[in-house]
Amino acid sequence: MKLISPKSVQSHTPYLFCLTFLTVLLFTVFPSYGQQQANPSPTTSSPQQIPIKSKATTQAKPSQNTATLRNYLNGLHLKGVLSETDTDYVVTSEHVSSLSGVHHIYYRQAINGIEILGTEASIHLAQNGKLATTHDSNLIKNLAGVLKSSSTSLTAAQAIQSIATQMNYGAINSLQEITDSKSTNGTRLFTNGGISSTTIPAKQMYYLVPNDGIRSIWEISIQEVNSSDWWNFRVDATTGSIIDKYNFTVSCNIAGNHSDHEHASSLPDEICEDALANNPASIAPVNRDANEEALAGSYLVYALPLESPYFGTRTNEVDPEDLRASPFGWHDTNGAPGAESTLTRGNNTITVDDIDNNNNDGSSPDGGAGLSFNHAFDQTQTQAGIPTIPRYSAANPSLDASITNTFYWTNIIHDITYQYGFDEVSGNFQQNNYGNGGFQGDPVLGDVQDGSGTCNANFGTPQDGFAPRMQMFTCNNNDGSYDNLVIVHEYAHGISTRLT
Repeated sequence: MKLISPKSVQSHTPYLFCLTFLTVLLFTVFPSYGQQQANPSPTTSSPQQIPIKSKATTQAKPSQNTATLRNYLNGLHLKGVLSETDTDYVVTSEHVSSLSGVHHIYYRQAINGIEILGTEASIHLAQNGKLATTHDSNLIKNLAGVLKSSSTSLTAAQAIQSIATQMNYGAINSLQEITDSKSTNGTRLFTNGGISSTTIPAKQMYYLVPNDGIRSIWEISIQEVNSSDWWNFRVDATTGSIIDKYNFTVSCNIAGNHSDHEHASSLPDEICEDALANNPASIAPVNRDANEEALAGSYLVYALPLESPYFGTRTNEVDPEDLRASPFGWHDTNGAPGAESTLTRGNNTITVDDIDNNNNDGSSPDGGAGLSFNHAFDQTQTQAGIPTIPRYSAANPSLDASITNTFYWTNIIHDITYQYGFDEVSGNFQQNNYGNGGFQGDPVLGDVQDGSGTCNANFGTPQDGFAPRMQMFTCNNNDGSYDNLVIVHEYAHGISTRLT
């Protein structure tokens, strides 16, 4: 990993271009701030006929405008685009934008109330309730004709065992089903069984398997204990075979030029959240005098808009939180005045070290009663023409300073993107959603100087309500936690995953 210096910007041009809109937002708009899947082509051979009832199921949050969705699908039926039984659907998520008032409704087709992975679609309603736009290219006509398997002979526990066998995870220990607030939307939750770093969710679904047909599956995610991989498996519910898998964790080689890391995507027509352009005052910071709940804190960091230590020196940032996004400050979790922790832990992130690579509760600097995180570097280097640069070594890791910088930036990103609509109902990352909707219990787990690798960084993003993990690595004598562009870049992966 190489911190980007002014002299090396040209050589990092591909890296800079691969950063998302979030980077532009943070470093230009706020310089002084204190779904679709490719449509598979199923075959129609050997269809399995079963009775399919037409109905609608809402698995996320009840919609006040599902009548519009029902009417829209009925219209597709009348036009001959879908058969009557093809109009069974499940609403997978929905929210009303806090900026534009647009109501976004995401859904999948369903068979007898069980959603079909691979048929993702959406409709978007303007504030007046009228249809603004739709995305329905993944909808399938004649679902019964491409249904290959509807049997679910394996239990969820058996499917997990089958994954462990095929992935050579070893013996499962004490796998038990548990019930908590995350056992929703048809998801069943299991203990980690000794094969996952977190609880294991399992959900019965149908899957439109590319170049095959619709099969009954279990969708199961496992965060591996000995790597940064966080696999989401699609397992045949009859045979137990892994049909395919994809990785929640997106890794970036921050030592290179990122030319091999693809971020571009072809998106359909978008709903533009242009309320901010029409009303810039809507994102003005909340007046602290009007909201005194947040406990004052100070952080010695490379503050916004600095990209890295090459562009300036650290400053002591006092009360940098935005009270609209973090109404009780950065160290709150219970929604009441006063910090629950004097460590780098709070509602938006739990930032610790993971030097020993166990994804468990590492150390955090303590800011004391005054929440003062003012930590010196253990080792620095001075070069002519540029500021003093922190240097990393195992003997002199400057760990507290590194964790503080990561904690500050993770919270800053949360607070700024909140003002642009990445809030609780749209799937942001918070331990406590303060009664604002969405699924909570998912602050960013920030692992600093992670021992699982070097010269890299990654961000693993499961579904809403399950905490994502960001791993920041060192590279020779550099610490990625001071390269603010990398932190922004990784967090952006989480945002894009939650919003698609």
